[in-house]
Amino acid sequence: MFGINHGLIVTALVFAAAALARWRTTTTRVPAFLGGSRPFALLLGDSLTGRGFQPEHHGWVASLSDRYSRKLDLVNRGYGGWNSRWVLRALPHLLPRWGPDAAQCRWVTLWLGANDAVDEWAKQHVPLVEFRANLRAIISQLRAAFPEAKLLLLTPPPCDTDAWAAHRLRQGKSSER
Repeated sequence: MFGINHGLIVTALVFAAAALARWRTTTTRVPAFLGGSRPFALLLGDSLTGRGFQPEHHGWVASLSDRYSRKLDLVNRGYGGWNSRWVLRALPHLLPRWGPDAAQCRWVTLWLGANDAVDEWAKQHVPLVEFRANLRAIISQLRAAFPEAKLLLLTPPPCDTDAWAAHRLRQGKSSER
């Protein structure tokens, strides 16, 4: 997570939380602990999503969890190192068969692109044209699975290349990108 401007991430997530707060997050259905389904939000992405509960990574998912406590459950499906190609291939297996509970999905976040944008020699690299097509296909599948949910697309944060190069050197790796 070195080289990422955390101030911009926090600002973006505060804005996103404010936007999400305006969307309906309550239900008149029986609570889950009494046998009914519960409203939820699906968070799909790479390690920026997967590590969102970790305080040392500025815990944006933890912040959302605190904000929506007792209003909806957060389902975190963030996978470190994954790119849009891998998520697209795995999506039919990642999305459980929600059945009637799909209507309880209030919103979905999709945060991909950081791994797709790595250098061309890296195994995670995805060319921009394919990345666009993958995002469209992923969005289409998410809309089909959760037709009532709002979809929030998050873009990769900017990278401080000098801090990243220094981090790589401290690890004994090449600082070249």
